[in-house]
Amino acid sequence: MSAAVRLSLTLVPDRYAVCRLGPQADVPHWATRGPFFSVTHTADELSVVCPEKNVPAGVQLEDGWRLIKFEGPFEFSATGILAAAAAPLAEGGVSIVAISTYDTDYILVRQAQVDRVGGRIGFLKAEGVDEGSLNIGVLGGYYFAPRFVLEGSLDYHSPEFDRYLRSTYALQGSVYFYPFTVKHICRPYGVAGVGFYMSSYEYDPDVTPTPDDESRSDGGFHAGFGFDVLLHGRYASGSVEGPLALTSDIRYLFTRDDPTGNKADGWLGSVGVRAGF
Repeated sequence: MSAAVRLSLTLVPDRYAVCRLGPQADVPHWATRGPFFSVTHTADELSVVCPEKNVPAGVQLEDGWRLIKFEGPFEFSATGILAAAAAPLAEGGVSIVAISTYDTDYILVRQAQVDRVGGRIGFLKAEGVDEGSLNIGVLGGYYFAPRFVLEGSLDYHSPEFDRYLRSTYALQGSVYFYPFTVKHICRPYGVAGVGFYMSSYEYDPDVTPTPDDESRSDGGFHAGFGFDVLLHGRYASGSVEGPLALTSDIRYLFTRDDPTGNKADGWLGSVGVRAGF
């Protein structure tokens, strides 16, 4: 880059999407709204960059991008403008999309994380009991990559076995995978992770008169599937901005047998609400 050029960067408000339409498509009206948009036509595609809130459902896209402007204008003879910003981002493993205009340059940088919090209520059916028990929990997480969520949760349940009542606080770490990158009202996902289970055992003295009550902690893992249903806001391919969503899933918990040898694995079905911000 020329020594005479000083770079000043500005973060443009809003989040942006990079959309693909067929090569025969006309430029849609939603593509040309907003403070910034870019339309490129080739023999293979019609590519649109615009605010993601403009894009209707069903359009093939990659969204969750933030737009950075190089404050120009720059002379055409100036070199290394984009490289000055792109090189350190590449070294950090950050992908970009570059757009050049007559006066200046822009880069799109993926917004890496979108937080979400929520709660759930469910039903746990342990293998060693005839009846299930209520499960309540809170959760929080973030999108660490498109389609992938890292989430932590704390749940409480108390299944009643024949000889004792078990009260458990379950701390789980889960990874969610959303297979679809287009906007859907209903979005399925797969989930898997590990858990740390802190349990106390209250024995029935009429059935087991000798053992004292005890507590212990065990590790385990879980796997399952579910879906989110959008109630308010907009989904972005693998990330969310400001929505409220109903969520429901079923997962199997793999844990160590209880102190009396009963199998403690079980199915957990739950429904809840998540809010992203």
